[in-house]
Amino acid sequence: MKKLTVLMAVLALVALMGSFAQAQQACYQLHPFSDVIRLAHIDNSGHRSVFGNWTSPDYTLPLTGARELNLNGQYRLGLHGTNTSSSFGGNMICALDGIKNQPWTVTCVGIAAPFVVNGDSLRPVSCTAAPQREGPVAGK
Repeated sequence: MKKLTVLMAVLALVALMGSFAQAQQACYQLHPFSDVIRLAHIDNSGHRSVFGNWTSPDYTLPLTGARELNLNGQYRLGLHGTNTSSSFGGNMICALDGIKNQPWTVTCVGIAAPFVVNGDSLRPVSCTAAPQREGPVAGK
């Protein structure tokens, strides 16, 4: 009986830890491109730190940043990623600035002339249905 109680306690603890360990996710498509950004976040005293991955069929960039309240009352997403591919003009450091369902801008610097690309919407997409998509990519 004691073994069963210990086993049940361990299973309950594992289930509880699993629910805490699963970070909430948000995924965005950089419309009109096929690029998808998958982010997890940590909330701390009203601030939201985000981290994740920017993927396309041609490249992947690890990301970190924040989603903070802008002066106009909307939440603005600011991300920084590192690029090791020849995409983005061969530049290594890329920054994305955007607001959900509004235009976005990416600026990359570091090695070559700055690479800048804009899109019409930072579109939320389902993270479970957000595998790499076919179509043009933002970094080319």
